[in-house]
Amino acid sequence: MQGTQITVVGNLGSGVEVKKVNGQSVATVRVAETPSYYDKQRGEWVEAPTNWWAVEVWGEMADNAAASLAKGAAVLVLGNAGTQEWTDKQSGEKRSRMVLRASAIGPNLARATAQVVKTGQSGPQY
Repeated sequence: MQGTQITVVGNLGSGVEVKKVNGQSVATVRVAETPSYYDKQRGEWVEAPTNWWAVEVWGEMADNAAASLAKGAAVLVLGNAGTQEWTDKQSGEKRSRMVLRASAIGPNLARATAQVVKTGQSGPQY
């Protein structure tokens, strides 16, 4: 999947689920991102509607995410945004959703602490 590289700052809306695809770990997780802005007229911060991201994490990073992150965790995700398309098996309708394929994922240290253990891996494995 090619797409625009973005950073999402949010919270895990689900636990990290890891499956094997052709012998390789792949995790899927939902991340909620709620942007906010300062409304000068009202003199207060206002939250915009929440954006929900489907995030794919591959390889050892998927296993590390499952071992390190839980539902509700404050996270930072760096990755390529793209559209995933498929045909619904029941209705035959074409479907699509925005997906972020993570090149990095971890706790947001502005809102949490973490203990880091180096695994020796050099980067994402797609």
